[in-house]
Amino acid sequence: MSFADEVSLMRAIISTATEAIVSMEENGRIIMANRAAELMFGFGPGELLGKDVTLLMAPPYATEHAGYVRNYLDTGIAKIIGIGREVTARRRDGSAFPIDLSVGEGSVDHRRLFVAIMRDISERKQLQAKLSLAERLAAIGELAAGVAHEINNPINTVLNCAQLIRDGDDAKENAAIIADEGARIANIVRDLLEFARNDRLDPQPTDLADVVDRTVRLVRAAFARQGVQIDLDIEAGVPPVPADCSQLQQVLLNLLNNARDAILTQADGPRRIILGVLRDGGGASIVVRDTGPGVPAQLGDRIFEPFFTTKRGRGGTGLGLSISKSLVDSFGGAITLRSSPGQGAEFRVWLPLGHERGGSST
Repeated sequence: MSFADEVSLMRAIISTATEAIVSMEENGRIIMANRAAELMFGFGPGELLGKDVTLLMAPPYATEHAGYVRNYLDTGIAKIIGIGREVTARRRDGSAFPIDLSVGEGSVDHRRLFVAIMRDISERKQLQAKLSLAERLAAIGELAAGVAHEINNPINTVLNCAQLIRDGDDAKENAAIIADEGARIANIVRDLLEFARNDRLDPQPTDLADVVDRTVRLVRAAFARQGVQIDLDIEAGVPPVPADCSQLQQVLLNLLNNARDAILTQADGPRRIILGVLRDGGGASIVVRDTGPGVPAQLGDRIFEPFFTTKRGRGGTGLGLSISKSLVDSFGGAITLRSSPGQGAEFRVWLPLGHERGGSST
């Protein structure tokens, strides 16, 4: 095959590819865009040529792009080249939509070029949102019995103290008990309402210790009735991370439920979950360790795949860890597993102290 034939073949492959492909020079000028890219972004044939690639980026990526490129050219440190990442793109009409972005680098006639391959993941994100909501509703249902029991105890105390006051007992002392128990009920209800929120707010500074405290208050009593003890190991002074409290509660609740279920498969041995918060490199982590049987080594990262579960016979859907990973990823973090057979499992949810958006081409 001649060079001309190879070039023609390459052009045919690129032009007919179902993935959007855009090539640009280091100054951001687009020099090639296949038909899939034009259709994805709403442009006609050839209209993207010569345009600046930031035309395809939603804020704040468009304004940050030039700085990322300069940093890469100066330091050689890449943040996205060779690493696929989810970012937000912008169509011709100004509407934003999520894409999977992969960027490669090459050179032609000593000119440095970047090639971006993009996939519209709008439908996938909508499905993830629906599955996340379904998982959240299921978790709320599971919490209901435990929360009802938690509320029932202080309500009985309130009623008993009120009756003692009516019978002539010391009003001041009983009123203080009623106030304390009323505050306890209010806290439980507040925690449940916080977990039930699903407003999809932008990430806000979130105290991980507070997330842990709120979530543990919802489940500690129910776990204790099953013989599972939760011990806290909270490092002082851990800075807030950009995240959403209710979504992190959903992640943590899933990890706690999984740890409890693993522990209860054992006939004997300690039944403990150690829940920690610590400063971790350039971020902070929530760590959930259990004394269960551990995760078989051959399962590896498959446990984060959608619909993969080891609890199918016990009502597991296989969505919890997949959704948890998606939520953590959306905050620029990572969720990892360390486990040895017979030695329990440790899940670590790491979040950056400063959320780095991966929107640039470097």
